[in-house]
Formats: sequence, C-alpha cells, structure tokens
Amino acid sequence: SPQLSESDWDRMNKLKFFGYGTVAFSGLTCLLFPMSVVKTRMQVEAARGGAGARGSSNPIVQMAHTFRHVVRSEGVGGLYRGITTVLGAALPARIVYLSVLEAAKAGVGRAAQPLELSPAQVAAVSSSGGGLAASLATQAIVVPQDVISSRMMVQGSAASSGSVAYYRGPVDAIRQIVAAEGVRGLYKGFTMSVATYAPSSAIWWGSYGTYKHLFEETLLSVRGGKRAVGGGDACAGRDATARAQGQCEGVHGAVASSAADGQGHAPGVADCGRQAAAHLTYYEGLGVQAAAGFCAGLTSGTLTNPLDVIKTRLQVLQDSGGSESGGGGKRMTIRSVASDLWRAEGVAGFTRGIVPRTANVCAWGTCMVVTYEALKTLSMRPESDVDAQQT
Repeated sequence: SPQLSESDWDRMNKLKFFGYGTVAFSGLTCLLFPMSVVKTRMQVEAARGGAGARGSSNPIVQMAHTFRHVVRSEGVGGLYRGITTVLGAALPARIVYLSVLEAAKAGVGRAAQPLELSPAQVAAVSSSGGGLAASLATQAIVVPQDVISSRMMVQGSAASSGSVAYYRGPVDAIRQIVAAEGVRGLYKGFTMSVATYAPSSAIWWGSYGTYKHLFEETLLSVRGGKRAVGGGDACAGRDATARAQGQCEGVHGAVASSAADGQGHAPGVADCGRQAAAHLTYYEGLGVQAAAGFCAGLTSGTLTNPLDVIKTRLQVLQDSGGSESGGGGKRMTIRSVASDLWRAEGVAGFTRGIVPRTANVCAWGTCMVVTYEALKTLSMRPESDVDAQQT
C-alpha cells in the first residue's frame, strides 16, 4: 500500500527513502509535466482569446489543439516551461507531505477505532484525514511554486500578452514578483489553493482507500472459493508430514508454524486453501493498488477541476491590473473570477483543462503507488536493526 503503517514508518530508512523517491518522482514529474502545461494553457487562454478559446467544444479536441499549438509555436521546450521551479520545490514539499500524511493517517485511524466503523470506512476516514492534513502543511511551499510555474507555463502564449511579465527563470521570477507585488505576490491565490489542494488530496486518499478495499474484497471473493475448494494448490510440493502439521506457505512467504488449532485439530488441506485465499499475492496487490490509484485520480480530478480553473486564473492573471474580462483596475477575487467565468462560458468554463488534468492525476496516482511500493521495499530496514536502535 502507498500508505505505511506506524511500524513500517519506524523501520524506514528515511534518507534512502527520500533520496530514491526524489529521483523516481522527479522522473515521473518530467514524464507527465506536458499535461500540466496543456491544462494550464487551456484554463487561462480563453480569458485572453488565446488558442484554447477557439475550435471545438470537445475537451479532447481542445487538448489536442492546445498541444499542437504549443509545439508548433514554441517547440517541445514549450511543454516544459516552469519545470525547474516544480522540480526545485519537489523535495522539501514531498518530505513535508509524506511525513505529515503518515503521522496524521495513523492518528486519525486510532481516533476512529472507538467509533466501530467498518474496515472500508476506517480506511476512507484515516486516508482522507491524512491527505487533508498533508496538503494543508505543504501549502507554504506549493503556492509559490504554483504561482511561478503557472506564469512561466503561459509565457509566449496569447494569454501572457499584457497580463504577466516575462521571466528568464525561477530566480528572476521571484525577483520580479517580489519587486512588483511584494512577498504577498508569491502567495496569490493562497486561499483558493488551499480550497483546491486540500479537498483534492482528501478526496484522492479517501477514495483510494475505499477503492482499494473494494477491489481487494472483490478479488478475494472471486478467487477465494476456488482456492478453498482446490486448496491443494496452497500446499503443493509439501510432503505428507508437513501437510499434516499444517506447515504450508502463505502467499507472502509467512509460515503457519502451529501444528494444531486451539481445539487440537490439525489444519488440513482445505485450511491451507482458506489461509492462502485470505491474502493477495504481491502482484495482485500491486494491481489492486494501481487500479485504485487510477480510479481515485479520476474521482479527484473530475470533482475538483472547477476549483483548479479558478485558482490558476487567479494566480496567472491577477497582476494584470484589471479583471479577468479586461476591466480597468478591478481587483480580482475568487468571486469575481467565478462570476466572469460563468457569464463568459457557463458550465463549460469550469471544465476547462479537465481532460489533461484528470489524465495527469490518474497517471500520477497509478504510477505513484507502484513506485511507492518499490521504494518501500528498497528503503525498509531489517527489524533487527530497528530493535537494536531502540535498545
């Protein structure tokens, strides 16, 4: 699972975990970053009559049009505008996020125990609480990163004409923003960012826990009966004496060492089958995690896209000196952006960039859980080392 139990977290070699994680997730960021650029262009350009404002109303066609426009006008490099800012902030943001996530998830899980909730409900509540707390804790890092990277993403497009300055890089962006707007300029859209990322993270982790539990239960119920009936599979290769003693290996390599149950009955072949059916194999578990990550991304990306559109426009266009629709001197607010968007485009305006954003979140979630599992395996210290440290 991409969430660690308290014992797992204690056993983790943090230096190795975050070191490997930085390399792995930075590579994943580079792979998926073009979708973030396309999403941002689609959400912003309609406000200034850019490429994203023209053509079909079909979001998939709009995404393809924006992608082609960026490549033709700016080359492949246009798809990676702002990536240095994102990569530079990734390590501190990730350390804070994962540390708070695990601690908060464990705390919420303990607090939920007296409520006598089902396993699925506990998973959803603890995951949502952990995701919410982790997202809130990282906003001090994430918001300046978002402001700088989003403005750099639209440089060279029609959306940036007269609305954002030209930045030569992240350091120059910080210098210009602070000089023109003060430190507060780096935190434009902070409220909307919290209102976007906090529920997005809570929905992702909450739905992930729910989907994961559902898929596990479904898979176990589908193939559990076959294992129990044909339980000889679980004990295949064992001699008659070992089978009589019930020493059959489970799917994770755990050995059932007791020779008899509490009433003096030696577990037979069918018991071995039921024991094996109670667990998923490593690859079955990995498949469940990947599927749950994909579905969680689909849920989170779809539900929070309207908030993301408003946040992006606030952060990119607010310093133009006018309202989003071009009014003179009117300060942009969450309400004014939402109102202008509704008047100009209706419901469709709040779905801008939904395809690349949802695809990005789904791909990220699917790849993350698989990568996370590998990182845990690589970074886990033997229990003997942990016991030695504690003593």
